[in-house]
Amino acid sequence: MCGKCIEGSYLAGWHDGVYSFEHMSEEPDFMGPCVMAAHGLVEVVCSPGSSLNDLHTQGLDRSPLMAWAAWVYSQNQSHRKIDLTHYSSIIKNQRAKRYSVQGQWAALNTLYPNIAVFLDNLTLQDIGHNFNEALFDEIESCLLDIHGNGYYTFELVESMFAAEGLFPIFELSETAKPSLFVEHALEIFLLTEHLLHFRPMSWALPMALSVDLTCDFDSYHMAWRRYTASRVLNTLLKSNNLAVVQALGGSLELNTVHAVCQRNIGDKQLLAQLLNIVNNCKGDTYIEPKRLATQITSLL
Repeated sequence: MCGKCIEGSYLAGWHDGVYSFEHMSEEPDFMGPCVMAAHGLVEVVCSPGSSLNDLHTQGLDRSPLMAWAAWVYSQNQSHRKIDLTHYSSIIKNQRAKRYSVQGQWAALNTLYPNIAVFLDNLTLQDIGHNFNEALFDEIESCLLDIHGNGYYTFELVESMFAAEGLFPIFELSETAKPSLFVEHALEIFLLTEHLLHFRPMSWALPMALSVDLTCDFDSYHMAWRRYTASRVLNTLLKSNNLAVVQALGGSLELNTVHAVCQRNIGDKQLLAQLLNIVNNCKGDTYIEPKRLATQITSLL
């Protein structure tokens, strides 16, 4: 059993493009506060009308990702001015974890010196304001490194839905580092934001998104995948790169596609593209394609 088994429980919080824990059939902390934050914090941030105060009142403020959330809200002029220096202690604590001998990030400090310097001297105000091509190259390589250096193979498995037959899933290389999305989700989110700002069409993002990491209950990988997939698909669509939209969308789990739809219920063009993806897929072990197709059609 892994974190993917409970992803659908939290995604039930989406209704008509707005996220609320009240829509869940379980109590949001039924697996503990760390799991609640890993699966719900990013969804709340992506919900229209939410605020930093909501994260505090809903018990999500112990997560290091509060620093990322503060940065996201600070980019929206509709929110009150946010003092990003308030989250400096979180940044400092994460630096200590990165240099822990027992931690997985320690090796990355040597492999990616530009990332190490960037993170060691990071303030949230630096995100999107530090142009460095060598840094961008390292972020791309690091994301692929975390996902197993971008190498994976296909494995055919039988769908839980009898009529669906066989469908392919990704088999990870042994070099993948899924646990980094537990202790160092903040770094991965902030590096991704920096890359999205300067290289929104980065070739590495679709490749990393196409890899389905095995996850612990409190892993932020699924939240990262949903958030980043939505950002990348929107960029590709605006560039009229429909072939890549279809290719990337076809590599995502249907739970991820469902979440992207809920984040973009007003974007009929993107919904139509995602509907085409769902209509032409074999499905997976979590969502029946016909049911999701009906939901998307209702939004068009």
